[in-house]
Amino acid sequence: MKKKILIDVDEVICDSGFLKLMNEFLGTNYKLEDFDEYYIDDVIGDEDKKQKFYEYFVENNAYKDAEIFPNAKEVLEKLNNEYEVFIYSSCVNPYFIKKAGKEFTKKYEFLINNFPFLNPFNFIFTGVKNMVKADIQIDDRLNNLMGDVELKLLYTAHHNKNISKEELDKYGVVRVNNWDEVEKKIFG
Repeated sequence: MKKKILIDVDEVICDSGFLKLMNEFLGTNYKLEDFDEYYIDDVIGDEDKKQKFYEYFVENNAYKDAEIFPNAKEVLEKLNNEYEVFIYSSCVNPYFIKKAGKEFTKKYEFLINNFPFLNPFNFIFTGVKNMVKADIQIDDRLNNLMGDVELKLLYTAHHNKNISKEELDKYGVVRVNNWDEVEKKIFG
């Protein structure tokens, strides 16, 4: 029986077009490097404006302009040959709960169009990631890597770059900066 591996989508497999849509909505030119926190939408300001942004967001497709990280496809295909790969991703946002299905569809289409070798029966779209367990887990959020997992890889993103090695060690988490490092950590 193959070991199971859980892999997040946003900020792990790709940089979605979320920031691009936010910049279009605001008329700004932010870059991910401008942020240290996970919730970059906090720059939008008040709740009414944020709600309007999410209405705009849901009506557009952030994955249309998603940039797949270098070597992600190649390593994912290798992983798919050796492991039972599950793609898990949070698609439920409090600003568009009733329209979350639209986001499921966009992310699903992105995955099947760009990663045809992955099994779509192993796609998990959720709002709560800690209910799913595997032998290996790759995510960009430390709080999603808690629990009893054989190998926990934190994929470096704008919001986690300042987490110290000591803190990662405390939780048994290993940092990876790119898909070449993912491949080395898993395959040796």
